[in-house]
Amino acid sequence: MSRFIVHLSHSLCAIKYFKECICKGAFLINSTNTIVILENRPVLRAALIEEFKKIGYDDVTSYSSYGDLSNSDSLNSFYFLAAHLVPLDVSVPSFHKRAISVVYGENFSSNCVHWWLERGAVGIWDLKDSFEDIQNGLVAANPAKPVLSRGIEKTLSTIDPNVGMHRLSKRELQVAKLLVLGNSTREVSKQLGVTEGTIKNQRKSVYRKLGIVRASQLLHAMGNGFAHLQK
Repeated sequence: MSRFIVHLSHSLCAIKYFKECICKGAFLINSTNTIVILENRPVLRAALIEEFKKIGYDDVTSYSSYGDLSNSDSLNSFYFLAAHLVPLDVSVPSFHKRAISVVYGENFSSNCVHWWLERGAVGIWDLKDSFEDIQNGLVAANPAKPVLSRGIEKTLSTIDPNVGMHRLSKRELQVAKLLVLGNSTREVSKQLGVTEGTIKNQRKSVYRKLGIVRASQLLHAMGNGFAHLQK
């Protein structure tokens, strides 16, 4: 519970800084635009909505699933996205669509940082880090200069850009998801309608691209870039 309170406190600090950025014209957002929150934890979601309304932004939309969010169409919006709710095979609302997305969460592995950036995020905030780590860069956030919290920045500076989630093909992501859920190669082959030999070859490719050698390393290697663990 104490850890959750710390995370909630960090989130509220983030909201206060967003007010300053929005007033300066950052994120291409003004008081007539929509603030979009993707969060399924009721207490945190309610706190975020309330804080935005307190500073004069009545047009605050929240979703508890990405499916609902994807049906919306909000240009010039700021998206505050819980990483664990974003499915594997989608891009986040991006800069070229006049939207700004900051992804937040915990347990960002070295293998998924580049993956989030390639999917359109211009900010990544690990809740273990202070929000102050990224707040000064938010005004100028863009795809060429993403804003990262301290732990994420340190991770990014030490990892091999040729290794990670961003290297996996769509089919390899499907295979990795099914394997990490506990399916055998035979079960995966039946679900995907291919031979077991094909799945074993794709598994080897997944391991190589993630820089791992055994199945027990797969979940950690995918970090919180791996959403929707439910069968």
